[in-house]
Amino acid sequence: MLQGSDNGSELKIPSQVEPKTWWLTYRFLADYAAYQQGIRPTLKHAENATSKLLRGGKEVTTTSFYLRNIIQFLGYLNDTPPRACRLRRNEIHGVIRAVQMAVKNLARPIVTHQLNVKAKKMANIVPRESLRRCQEQARVVIPELLTRMEDEGCDNIRDDFYGYISALSSPSMDTGREY
Repeated sequence: MLQGSDNGSELKIPSQVEPKTWWLTYRFLADYAAYQQGIRPTLKHAENATSKLLRGGKEVTTTSFYLRNIIQFLGYLNDTPPRACRLRRNEIHGVIRAVQMAVKNLARPIVTHQLNVKAKKMANIVPRESLRRCQEQARVVIPELLTRMEDEGCDNIRDDFYGYISALSSPSMDTGREY
């Protein structure tokens, strides 16, 4: 079962888990925790189980999302414990504090990840001048393509038309806003 201590190093499950899935989620997490922590888990075993989430090949944002879901579930478990639950409220609070610390410790890696993702996206933005030239060319080429489509009806011409009309309908870069 999930166990916690009062030093704030345990995982926490969110309380916003849907009622239909909370029991299955609890059972899965309890089984996972038991597997990761072993027969007689120590505080270090609980911390290692948390770090295994980070090493699972998931992005830090995904790991943060999972941990926040765990926090919600533990809050729900704390508010409405099952009759057969052997965990005391202070044990659940200890687990909640530990997961909250894990989420807090992810704050800097999440910001770094978000900045890296934004940099990659910004590197793929079409330069303003290039888009402006393409839009000017589209104004000239589209009428010709429409005429050719009526005459020939070729798929290649239709694809060219869609490309130019997409460029023409792109937001104008003359708004003065920085992207």
